[in-house]
Amino acid sequence: MGKYKRNTKVTEYIVSNYNLCEYHDQDGLNGALFQYRYNLSPIWNQQIGIYFVDKTFVNSIWEDADIAIKKPIIVHFNGMEKPWNLISAHPYKKQFRNYAKKVTELSHKEPFKIKKLLKRILIYGINGWIEANKKIYYKTRKVHQ
Repeated sequence: MGKYKRNTKVTEYIVSNYNLCEYHDQDGLNGALFQYRYNLSPIWNQQIGIYFVDKTFVNSIWEDADIAIKKPIIVHFNGMEKPWNLISAHPYKKQFRNYAKKVTELSHKEPFKIKKLLKRILIYGINGWIEANKKIYYKTRKVHQ
């Protein structure tokens, strides 16, 4: 498929399906070029959702799901749990921060912001946020032991 045709197809998809395109470029590419995609193993694109989805379901889709959880090659920091956030329960927070310390030119320390904490509490609810973080934390401990 030529570049012009591909660009037109993506643009047309976004215009026709704007209500489905929360992340315009990503959703446009995924929707318009769906038939050309290749479904990668989660080892190559591990996302935080793999910790929440039923293990039986994940294993039915990918035979290497356990490896993707224990030893992913690429970790995609999607969703709200970012390891660079001051308040984070991301499973790879510790590893991310250790590597981040080594890259002094890119060092970033997020200041504590009450507004961000309140937003998180509003989104999850106090109990929901605590439960979500506990779930990630305990699954992570089991995985990395």
